[in-house]
Formats: sequence, structure tokens, C-alpha cells
Amino acid sequence: MPEQHNKGVFSQEGYDSTVNNGAMEELERLLASSSPQGADAADTVAPELVDAAIDRARELEDSRWAVGIELLPYRLVATLIDKKGRRLLDGHRRLKDMSVSHVVAASAALAKRLVKAAGLDYLPAGHVALGLVVGGPVDSEAGVVRFYCKSPPIDRREELGFTTWHNEPLGTPLQDQTDWPVAIANDASALAVYQRWFGLGRSRSTFALLVVREGVGGAYIEDGRLSRASVEVGQVNSKDLGRPCDCGREGCIEASAGTRGILSALYDVTAHLASGGLVGAVQLAEAADGDVREKVLAAFREAGTGLAHGVGLMINMFASPLVVYLPPILSEPDSNAATEYLARMRTFTDYTHQAYSGFEVLPQPLGPYDGAHGAALIALERRLGVHPEIATDDAEAGR
Repeated sequence: MPEQHNKGVFSQEGYDSTVNNGAMEELERLLASSSPQGADAADTVAPELVDAAIDRARELEDSRWAVGIELLPYRLVATLIDKKGRRLLDGHRRLKDMSVSHVVAASAALAKRLVKAAGLDYLPAGHVALGLVVGGPVDSEAGVVRFYCKSPPIDRREELGFTTWHNEPLGTPLQDQTDWPVAIANDASALAVYQRWFGLGRSRSTFALLVVREGVGGAYIEDGRLSRASVEVGQVNSKDLGRPCDCGREGCIEASAGTRGILSALYDVTAHLASGGLVGAVQLAEAADGDVREKVLAAFREAGTGLAHGVGLMINMFASPLVVYLPPILSEPDSNAATEYLARMRTFTDYTHQAYSGFEVLPQPLGPYDGAHGAALIALERRLGVHPEIATDDAEAGR
């Protein structure tokens, strides 16, 4: 069963399926009682029940919901939100492979499981939408993933191999399997939309965003609206960066700045990093001595330099007064690794046009469901026409 989040919101607001169905039955009984055959029955209906049934029916008519799913290497992360953008149920699922057919089937099953768990599987068409986001360029209107290339964990590369998609339609098959309208988007775009409603964007209507995970992605919000431009900042080449990238080229920003690049740089240092991942690398920078420790810190410096290139590029492209970046190591802000990484990131002015100055570059933590939440917000707006007006208390509830 999916993990439940904010279960109290569900109970308080009456989203349980028994209450929903009971309200509809009460309204039907009321309507039937207005006929001559039901005149006697109408006299026995308590006014408060009539009012409750009518209110509930109106609430259901106005209700809109969206499931957001984020595709990560060999797993899916999902969340269900209401029309105010509040996150109500979460779920996740591991993937046995990264084939398009399996990802589509698993995504549809996970989304339907969340909707059923919330007691909403009886709703008619037009009340639920689905958003799916991936770490690569997409054609949102056509529902097509233009390019998606991810490598498995370093210690499982020979077993699993690389995942590469070219022009794969996901929107139509997902809609066929769920009967819901579907929005396909880029992961950085989803995270920017999430920041718009639940992060720094609540007080700043224009900002650029840079996210660092396995790769590096970018997005831009202007006057509160997401730019449809593809911002594949991680695939920009730099002569200062020469590490091989998953895309097959060398020198891409994400090949150095992303977590894959960090771990690849350290793979020859110790096999421990294969299983410990980024956390293991951060810990090694604290505990190791001498040459090993220096190699670990050198990898984080290289990654920080790659991130500085990315920040400078976003400023040069958009001249945005604010760049929000989501680095992978904020959970250990005082660690040696974070200190070296962020110090190099602050050299972004070396890669920024001399005409630009006075920009804010601020970090934000990256939550495990933020991408899925952003995907749901995009689906809510693009496919159901709901523009969430989120008050401060709702913004806190949605986190």
C-alpha cells in the first residue's frame, strides 16, 4: 500500500469513499422523494441531511485531483494532490526494467492505486489528471519524451546497462491505460513549478532554477508562469570539464556536477562508494586520511566547478535576479564535502557576463516528493484548467 501523507487532512475534509458515496445516495434519495410516489418519504428527510447531501454533491462537482509521478532510474515516486495543491497521498514503486512499456504500465498502476486508496476511483471523467516527469527534453504538447538517457548504479552497470529513449510517446498510452488526461513534462520544470507554489517562488515571481541529481537540469519561471523553453543546461559542453557523460560525449556540465560524475570520479578510490553512494562519499571525506581524502574532496571541487558553470549559464541566458539551485548535499551542510563543493559553486561569477551583477543564488532542499508534486501541479493546470490559488496555510499543508 502507498505511504499515506497528511492523513488527517483526508479525514477532516471528508474525502473517505464511504462518506462520498453516502452523500450521493442521500441526494438521490432526496430527488426521488420529490416525486408523487415519494411524497411521504420526503416529509421524513431531515433538513440537515438534505443540506449535507446537496453540499457534498456540489463539492464533488467542483473537486479536481491530480496524480504526479516522477520517473527516476529504476523507480517511480508519486503523489496525489487536491485542487488547492495539497499533497494528500504518496506512493512509490520499484521498476524491474526501464523499458517504455514497463514504465507506462507501472506508472498507470501506481496512479490508479493512489486514486483508489483515496476513495476517488468512482469520479467521472474530467475530475482527475495525471502528470509524469522525466529527466530529459520533452514535447509537452505531443506527450513525447524526446531523449532520455540514464545509467544504473555504478556497481550494476554491467548487469542492467544504459537506458536510452528517443522520441518515445508516453502521453497517449498513459491516457489509454488510465482514462485520464495526461501531461508529460521535464523534471526541472516540475521542480520549478513546485518552488513557485511551495518554495522561494512564493515571494518571488521570476526566478531560474538549477537542479543537481544524477544529471543537471534547468527551468525558468517568469511572472509566475513556467517557460516552455527547454533548458538542458546539463548538456552544455565546457572546455574546462572533460569527464565522459552518459550521453556519449565528454565535457558536459552534468558529467562533472551531477552525482553520477562525483561517484564516477571516486569509483577507483574505493569500492565502498559503489554501495554507499553520495552519502558514502560525504562520509569518506570526513573519515579518510591522506591521499584518499584528498581525492574525495577533489571530486567535490570538480562538481562544484561544474555547478558554477551551470549557474553562470542560467544568469547569462535569463538575466534572472534570482537563481534557485537544488544541490544534492544540503543534508550535510557543514561537512568537508559540502564546504568544498559550495565554495567552488560560488565562483559562478567567473562564468557570468560582466554586464550582470547583483544576482541572488540561493540553495533550497530537495524533498523526495517535490518532483512528483510539481508534476501533479502541472497536470492540474494544463489538463484540468485549474490554477491553484494557494494560501499560506495551504502552502504549509502541501509540503
